[in-house]
Amino acid sequence: MSKGGNVRILAVAFLISSFSFCNQSKFSGNGDYVTSPNQVSKDFSLTCDEKTGVRSEEASLVYTEETQVTVKIQGSFCPLQTDRLIVLFLIDFSGSMGRHRPETNQPIINGNDPQINGSCGRLEAAKAIVQKIVDEKRGEDRALIAMIPFAGEVLNARAIKPLSLSKFQEKLTKDYFCQYVVQDESFGYDPENPGGIDGTAYGLDSATNYTAIFQSAERVMSGVSGRKVTYFISDGEPTRGGEDPLESGIEAGQHFRNQFGDLTLNTLLLGDQSDTKAYDVLEQIAGGSDRVRVALKANELASEIVKFPETIIDERTGHALFKLSTGETENIPLSYFRKDGPSKWSFETAPFLLIGNGKEEVINQIVVQAKDQNGVAIESVLSVKFVKGEKITKTP
Repeated sequence: MSKGGNVRILAVAFLISSFSFCNQSKFSGNGDYVTSPNQVSKDFSLTCDEKTGVRSEEASLVYTEETQVTVKIQGSFCPLQTDRLIVLFLIDFSGSMGRHRPETNQPIINGNDPQINGSCGRLEAAKAIVQKIVDEKRGEDRALIAMIPFAGEVLNARAIKPLSLSKFQEKLTKDYFCQYVVQDESFGYDPENPGGIDGTAYGLDSATNYTAIFQSAERVMSGVSGRKVTYFISDGEPTRGGEDPLESGIEAGQHFRNQFGDLTLNTLLLGDQSDTKAYDVLEQIAGGSDRVRVALKANELASEIVKFPETIIDERTGHALFKLSTGETENIPLSYFRKDGPSKWSFETAPFLLIGNGKEEVINQIVVQAKDQNGVAIESVLSVKFVKGEKITKTP
């Protein structure tokens, strides 16, 4: 390029944001680091915008020299509360929940969670958790809720498929949550025996099968995306599933919990709070005592666990990459990546040169990326079409 000729540099910026982020791109071009007539700077600002999604801008720059363009990017990550919450209730319908005989020839007892006056502990726990979601939910938040009951096997016919909050609330009744499979027909069925159902109609008995319910839960959660929270409500004593139902049930629960990086498994113990064996079983399944509550404290469980937490970005994972359409990649130093306020993290790259070949446009792509507390990558991408080639004849 001869001296004195005008060089046209076309920069087109496309900002691509992840699902949980909305940003906009702006050009400032304040020339902070111009060091000679043939060197010019260009600043790009990728800032938060709660209403817009992917945006594009373009700018045309004209200089009179063989020009090198130095770029610096400043921007912000502002996580919006749009994560999809999937709540799954796993509800024990085994015979020990209602009127039953603990052992042959022993007297009948009321059970660990009998239906009384049209309600039960399982129902009240679910109501408290759902109400907490309603109270915490913001306008842009989304939640789906489902329920799977189980006894000797899973009762698919009585399950509630994933529904919106309002639709699921319609199902919060004794007919869905306060039922149990009777040991035999002598106990009678609902309404004579409130909540009692005939398991033979579903091909199962009144046993408690943790293995089957956790395997079913794994299949359900494998088909959905979003933050997953499961509430396992039982009396903590599996009696069916594998050669050793207790160990098999614990193993199945732990496998389910470890299958998903974005899943929290919480358990509620029904019945006698002094039953240390039942409590220990649920503690092993949940992974710690902080994930176990008794049904009488369902509101406490809801307030501590069912929330829409703000995304937390791990500042240590912030980094930037420079990519060319030719396939070349190079790291770009970040001057800083820091939290700048509630739900806002800011960054700035070190200055770097755009690459052009003087013949055709070259795509210069800059990716600024970080990870949230769950290890999920979040990124903003700036693509610059850089053209420096033909001389533009001056107008007399």
